[in-house]
Amino acid sequence: MAELAIGLFGALGTASTAAAIPAVGMLGTAAAPTLFSTPLGVLQGVTTAASMVSTLAGGLGAYSENKTMAQLSEAQATEARLAGEEKALRIRKEAAQKLGQMRVGFAGSGVDIGTGNELSLEDSLQSQAKFETSIEQNNANMRATMARMRARQYAARGEGDLLSAAFKTAALGTNYGISIARRG
Repeated sequence: MAELAIGLFGALGTASTAAAIPAVGMLGTAAAPTLFSTPLGVLQGVTTAASMVSTLAGGLGAYSENKTMAQLSEAQATEARLAGEEKALRIRKEAAQKLGQMRVGFAGSGVDIGTGNELSLEDSLQSQAKFETSIEQNNANMRATMARMRARQYAARGEGDLLSAAFKTAALGTNYGISIARRG
């Protein structure tokens, strides 16, 4: 997108230069006023060029800022996903530790772990860990999805700002040409 804006501005600059060369040759002739034949024309040309440059620079700046924000949002998406995986791993590790402690406790008291309430407790602990893990992973996926959506919004906004600046720049140049034509 930046290349498009730079190409557009370059084309406008080339067209302005091509129009200015014959105009410079006509300075001093009374046949027709040209781009730079009056102080008003010079002043208007300089201010129009400055406005065009500042408008395009603003658009490029907004594009760059939004591109950076999009990259940061993508990084936040990755961070959210990794944080979710880390928390899910921690939940599974804590569940394995509790399960191990429970088995040691049952074995130490002479209870057969493979039957009855003890087995039900193990299943319950594992089910709870799976449930908490799935909730955490879903939450992490949602945070990552939201961050990726923000990244796409930033990218679209940046492209829109740059395109808007390019059109405004073209409009400034066109208005200048129309103004010269009206005076001519």
